[in-house]
Amino acid sequence: MTNRIFIVDDDEFLTQMYRLTLNGPDRAVEIYHDGEAVLAAVEAGEPGILVLDLLMPKLDGFGVLQKLKDKGCHFPIIILSNVGGTVDQEKCRALGATDFYNKSSTDLEGLAAMVSKYLPA
Repeated sequence: MTNRIFIVDDDEFLTQMYRLTLNGPDRAVEIYHDGEAVLAAVEAGEPGILVLDLLMPKLDGFGVLQKLKDKGCHFPIIILSNVGGTVDQEKCRALGATDFYNKSSTDLEGLAAMVSKYLPA
């Protein structure tokens, strides 16, 4: 069975880097560029993990987290952001975020390891 990884970020270049890093024979990476699009995708079927940017058009990451919490979704969510303040992290955790990855990091292997840690086997 394939594990679905949803990546939500409005930066086309970064999403392609993440796709190349996280895609594999037992994984299917799906890219979304705004919060509304990923919520529609989740309605069609939950991912194994969601990698979510905070600052996006239409509906930001905080809004996505709130809507997923309201729906009772329970899959792992990694926040992808350069906004790394303690207040934002606490807010994200309260809304169901599992972990955080600093977008400005060039450690894509670190992101891959983090996703593998939380992706259901």
